Amino acid sequence: MHIVRSKFTGDSGRIYQTILLRESYRERKKVKKRTVVNLIKCSENEMAAIEFALRHKANLTELGLINDSKITGGLS
Repeated sequence: MHIVRSKFTGDSGRIYQTILLRESYRERKKVKKRTVVNLIKCSENEMAAIEFALRHKANLTELGLINDSKITGGLS
């Protein structure tokens, strides 16, 4: 999975932006891409967290230990 950011200008001169979470896969000998989710409404903090998780997806169990001291339970 990877994040694709693109900007393009519409006919009126307005600049549009897309941020997509996509995955690549093969169908026979062709590489195809599938859009998993549109991330345009996510905040910058959420985007940074998603990108960080994608970069370190091999050791996600270790990432959970980083901030365990800050996690507290809510009121019942």
